[in-house]
Amino acid sequence: MKTKILLFILPAILFAVSSCKKDPILNVDTNSISFEAAGGEQSISIRSNTEWQIIKTDEQNWYEISQLSGEGDATITITAYKYDGVAGRSSSITISGSGLMQNIALVQNAPAEINLTSKLLISEIFFSSTLLPDGKNTCGDKYIKITNNTDGTVYIDGLLFVFSATNSTYPTTGARWIYPELPTQIGVNTIYQFPGSGNENPVEKGASIILAVDAQDYSANGGCNLSIADFEFNDVNDIYPDTENPDVADMLLWFKSSATITTLHNRGFESYALVKVPEGMTKETYMAEYPWIAKRRFVWEERNMDMERDILDSYLIPNEWVIDGVNLSVEEVLGALPWNSSIDAGYTNVSKIDNDSERYGKAVARKKGNGVPYQDTDNSTNDFEIITPSLK
Repeated sequence: MKTKILLFILPAILFAVSSCKKDPILNVDTNSISFEAAGGEQSISIRSNTEWQIIKTDEQNWYEISQLSGEGDATITITAYKYDGVAGRSSSITISGSGLMQNIALVQNAPAEINLTSKLLISEIFFSSTLLPDGKNTCGDKYIKITNNTDGTVYIDGLLFVFSATNSTYPTTGARWIYPELPTQIGVNTIYQFPGSGNENPVEKGASIILAVDAQDYSANGGCNLSIADFEFNDVNDIYPDTENPDVADMLLWFKSSATITTLHNRGFESYALVKVPEGMTKETYMAEYPWIAKRRFVWEERNMDMERDILDSYLIPNEWVIDGVNLSVEEVLGALPWNSSIDAGYTNVSKIDNDSERYGKAVARKKGNGVPYQDTDNSTNDFEIITPSLK
């Protein structure tokens, strides 16, 4: 009788064991992959007994993945394209399956020879203009100084100088436009390019170049002599005629949303950046691929207004193209800074109050560095100070 009982129980036990599912396994042999600027391939090994899939955590497209899903063990190849940016770029992917998850960081280094360019700095901005004896202020004697903060010679040919599409302040009325945040890009509406084919405009170690709003001599009225500038903005149109200095190279216009003469906001509401686009990118290619397509909101709580509009006449620049960026703002009416903290964690200005009558004839400049001409911590609040314009 006992034998029969054992024979009856044994098949039940075997059935129970065979019906148990194995615990899912999902292991990856690395949690980070690094590529050189030249690009190339890297492989990762997946050890698994379940179905899995690979998900990109952002919309970056500088790499390809050979296989996005599968079941069981596999070897996946990730291919990175050649990179000509001025700073390294990064992304990440997630491999998931049966409730398990593995994250892998992807990094690509910038070319070594481009790293020199990343130390070209916006070292001085004279935006406030000069107050004239009649109480009016000049418009043209404004300039930007760009300094080579490296130990070698770099070339400024082909780089872009851009203005922010948004300003940094909220009007005292409370009525304002609110733009979407751009954690990995900056929004611009004025884009100029330095002329040159690549080796025509050297900037020696510690030297500076001057980019003038109007390359004329304003010293007779107490302003700056900008006839010695290296480059100038020159806006040729029938509505607002501009004065051109034939001895100073013109910046090449890529795009400008305004039809007026280019100048710098004399209260310091804009942000500025020096940019290097990928090799071979033209104005036409850039404008086709990087329009800022999004919505902005107009909010005025006092009048119970809240409406949405398309963003027009603005473009995006990836953060990794930015060599240097500087935010300007006024503490009294500080709103949202155009450049995010990865470009500039702070801001600078010659005054803390809006419409300060004492702001004229003052500039902001980088503080002296330790072993290099200028300080650069990517925080303009710490890096800049108020000076008399160096060209006065």
